[in-house]
Amino acid sequence: MERAAKRLVDEVKVSGLLRRSKFICIVSGFRMYSSRREQIEGIVAEIEGIVAENKALSAEVDRLLSEAEEKMAEMGAQEERLLDFNRRLSDKDRERKG
Repeated sequence: MERAAKRLVDEVKVSGLLRRSKFICIVSGFRMYSSRREQIEGIVAEIEGIVAENKALSAEVDRLLSEAEEKMAEMGAQEERLLDFNRRLSDKDRERKG
């Protein structure tokens, strides 16, 4: 009977150690999961920030391109006016000489 009681006590001790060991492994795994999850969430937040910044920069580039196109159109129109003015001056100069 004493042997049986001792064996039972030993079984409970071993069983308790195994449970404690399993618990420690689960807790460690959860900590690693939580840590990795936090890292991934941080990376996702960083990527979202980069995407938002890229969208803002793209909008700025589009605005600047539009502004440049307007300036080029203005410069083209101004060049046409200058060419027309030079033609008229040349015509008047020819009329005086002619």
